[in-house]
Amino acid sequence: TQIYPNPVTDELTIVAPQTATIEIYDLQGQLMTSVTTTGIKTRVNLISLPNDMYIIKVKTQKGVTIKKFVKD
Repeated sequence: TQIYPNPVTDELTIVAPQTATIEIYDLQGQLMTSVTTTGIKTRVNLISLPNDMYIIKVKTQKGVTIKKFVKD
């Protein structure tokens, strides 16, 4: 699973090889947004999120990928 750009300004791109559930949390563990992908490349609009560090969980049939990213 790839996530770019990092830091992100408006739109985060997630590349996952299969259908995935994407959850974005703030550092306090509050779910900020959640989307389900159907294709390999998914763009998530983050313009409404405040500038901060976030945790992204990408859940697929093969497992869960957890990464951090910064919104500027």
